[in-house]
Amino acid sequence: MTKAHNTALIVLAFCLFFHGVALAANISWTGGAGAREDGTYSWADPANWGGTLPGEADVALIQNVDKAPDPMLISLDGETVTVGSLKHVSTPKAILTNGCIRLAQGQVFGNSTDYGIYTDIEQLVDGKWYNDDSYGKCIALYGNLSGPGIVTSDGNQNRNLRLIGSRVSIPKIIQRSSSLDARDGTQFFGTQIEINGGFADGNYNGTKVIIRLNENGDLTEEEALVFHDGASVVFTGAGGTLTYYRPIPTVDQRLSMALKGGKADVYISGGTATGNFLTVTNFTREVGTMLYVNGSGFRLPGVANDETTGYVGPWLWDKNYLPMSVTDADGTLVAATESSLQAFPANGGSPAALMRTTADAEYTLEQNTSLFWLWDTYGEGKTFHLGDYNLDVYGPLAFRYGGGKTKLFETSGTGKMIFHGDEIIIMTGGDQRIELAVPIAWDASSSLEPYPSLMLNLGSKTSGDGVVLSGRDEIGHYRNINSSMMARKLIFDGPSDRHIHGAIQDTLHIEQRGEGTLTFEPTSSLQTRIFSLTAINGKILMKSANIAVAATIMTNGVFELAEGMSVTTTPKILNGGVYQGFGTSTHGVRDGRFLAGGVIAPGNETKAGTLTMGGMKPEGDFTLVCRVDSETNGTIAFTKNSKLTLLKTAMTGTIRVDDLTAKSRRIRPEEEFVVIDFKNGGVENPTTHGVTWQVTTGTPEHLDVSAAVVTLDTANKCLKVSGIKSLYNGTLMLFR
Repeated sequence: MTKAHNTALIVLAFCLFFHGVALAANISWTGGAGAREDGTYSWADPANWGGTLPGEADVALIQNVDKAPDPMLISLDGETVTVGSLKHVSTPKAILTNGCIRLAQGQVFGNSTDYGIYTDIEQLVDGKWYNDDSYGKCIALYGNLSGPGIVTSDGNQNRNLRLIGSRVSIPKIIQRSSSLDARDGTQFFGTQIEINGGFADGNYNGTKVIIRLNENGDLTEEEALVFHDGASVVFTGAGGTLTYYRPIPTVDQRLSMALKGGKADVYISGGTATGNFLTVTNFTREVGTMLYVNGSGFRLPGVANDETTGYVGPWLWDKNYLPMSVTDADGTLVAATESSLQAFPANGGSPAALMRTTADAEYTLEQNTSLFWLWDTYGEGKTFHLGDYNLDVYGPLAFRYGGGKTKLFETSGTGKMIFHGDEIIIMTGGDQRIELAVPIAWDASSSLEPYPSLMLNLGSKTSGDGVVLSGRDEIGHYRNINSSMMARKLIFDGPSDRHIHGAIQDTLHIEQRGEGTLTFEPTSSLQTRIFSLTAINGKILMKSANIAVAATIMTNGVFELAEGMSVTTTPKILNGGVYQGFGTSTHGVRDGRFLAGGVIAPGNETKAGTLTMGGMKPEGDFTLVCRVDSETNGTIAFTKNSKLTLLKTAMTGTIRVDDLTAKSRRIRPEEEFVVIDFKNGGVENPTTHGVTWQVTTGTPEHLDVSAAVVTLDTANKCLKVSGIKSLYNGTLMLFR
C-alpha cells in the first residue's frame, strides 16, 4: 500500500513537470560558470544557477555571491526570460543588464542601492516590490517597466523605489514606502501614481513621490520627465508629498491630480526661468488639503472652490500658509494679497472677506462676520471681541510671529465662533499662544466627515501654551489631530467634554486642563514619535488600546482606564493626582512614578472594580481608595511577580473608603475589604517599612471609620481594612 502510494506521487510529479507546472523554488545565483571574455556573466548558463535555470514558478535569487567582481555584470544577452519573482540583494555588488525579465508572480525584493536592475521589467500580474530592513536601501530600476500588473511599493525608513531614466507604462504604482524617486528623464505613460499616505519616518504624511530631473539640471526638453496619456497622481489615506527637484525644463510638465484624503504637499524647488510650470489638468478633490511650496510656477487651469471662479479655498495654501488664489488668465496660482480687508470677486466666492490685521489695536465685531482667513503677525496681548455677533471661519486662524504674544478671542455676549469645512486650522509661530475663550461650533453641512479634524501648526519651540480651547465647546467630537514642527501644547480647557475618534499625528503635548472629560475613543490611535498627555484638572478617559502614552496626572487631575484596557506605559502620579479605572497597567507605578500625595483608586466615581497593576512603590505619603458599592469593593490586583515596595522612610498611607451605595447597603464591623491583592506577587520590607496607616471616609460621610484597622496580611498576601460600620441604621418597613 505504501509502495503504491509513493509510486503515485512520483508519477504525479513527473506529469506536473512535463505539463509546465513545476513546483515553486528559490533558485540561487552562484556564478559558477565564471566570467566570459567580455567580463560579463551569462544569465542563461545553468552553471551560474547551480545547474537549474529559474522558471516562471521560481524566485530568481541573487544574493551573497562569493568571489564576485565589483560590480558583477549579469547579462541576459538581449533575451526575455520569465521567472516567478526576483530577489536581488546585491552583496557583493551585482548588476542585471541587457534584456527583459517577465514577472509571472509579480514580486521584487531588493536592497540594491545604486547597483540596480538595468534590464526591462514586464509586470504580468499585480505584485509587491519591497526592500529589506536596512536603513536607506532601495530598489533601483534603470530599465523600462511595462505590463498589465500593478506595482505596490512597500517599506519604510527611507527604503524606496527608484526609477532612473525609465519608461513606465503599467496601470498603477501604489506608493506605500518612504518614497518613489523618479529621476533622469523617467517618463510615465498612462500610469496612475497613488500616494497612499501612512506613517513613515515619524511623519504622518511620510509617503512621497520625488521627481528629480537630473543632478545637473541640464536635460533637454526631450529628456524631461513628462506625464503622458492620462498619467496622474492620486493622494489617498493620510496624503503624502509630491516633489519636483532641480530646475524644471522649458517644457510644460502636465499631469492629472486627485486629492482624496489627508494633507498633500506639492513642492517645486530650484527653477526660476520664466515659463517653467507644473500644470495640473483634470484636478479633482473629494477631501483633504494641499500645501504648495513654490519655486517655479504652478497652474491649476479652471480650478475653483465650491463651484465659484477666481478663488481657491482653504484646502490650498502657499509656503507661508497663505491661501492661494487663481487670478491670471492662464490659471497661474499666486498668493493672496495682504490687505486689511479683501472682498471676494464679484463673480463668485462664498466667505464674505479675507481679513488681515496688522495694527496693535483691539478688534471688535460690529456685525455677524464671515471670514476665510484671519492672519495676524503683530499685537502683544491683542484680544478679538465677539460680543453678541458670530464669527464664521472657513479657513485658517493664523498667528505667525512674535515671542510670547497672546492672541485671545473672547465674548461677553452671545457670540460664538463657527468653523466650516473638514479641518479646524489654527496656526501659531515661535512660542505664540492663541486662546479661544469663546463658544465654538462646527457647521457639519459643509463637510462629508462625521467630525472635524484639528490641524495645528505649532511653531518650533516647546515653551508656551500653543493653542488653548477654553470656551464652551459645542463641537465636542474630533476626528484627527494633526500637528507639525516641534512639539507644542494643545490645551483642552473649560467645562466641556471632548472625544477624540481618529489619529493623533506628528509631535504634540495634550493637556486636559478643564473640568470636563477628554475621552480617547476605541477608534483613536497614536501615530507620532513625540507625544505626552497630562491631566491637570478634569478627567482623561482612555478607551483606546492604540495609544501607548505615559500620562502625567497632576493635582485635581484624573486618569481612568476603561474596562478591558491594558497599557504598557507607566503613569506618573503627582500630589493630588488620581489614577483609577478597571483595566491593567502592566508596569504599575514604580521608580519615581508614584510621588508623594498621589492617589490610586480602583473603579470610578460610580462603580467599584478591580484595577490591575504591575507593582507599586510610593515615594511619600499616599492614598489608596477603597470604593464600596452594593455588590463589592474596589481592589488593586497585582500582576504576576509584581511587588508592593514600602520604603523605610516615614510616610502615611491613607485608605479612603468611599461609599457608593447611597445607603442601600449596611456595612458591619466584621466585614473585611481587600484593598490590595498581591497573591501573584509580594511585599518588599513587610516588617521594616516606615508606613503609618490611617483610614478616612469620602464625602458625604456615610461610614464610621473610628475603629477601622489596616492589616498587611503576608500569609494571605493582601492589604485589607476592617472595623468599618455604617453611620445609619437602615429603614424600618411595616407590611400589613
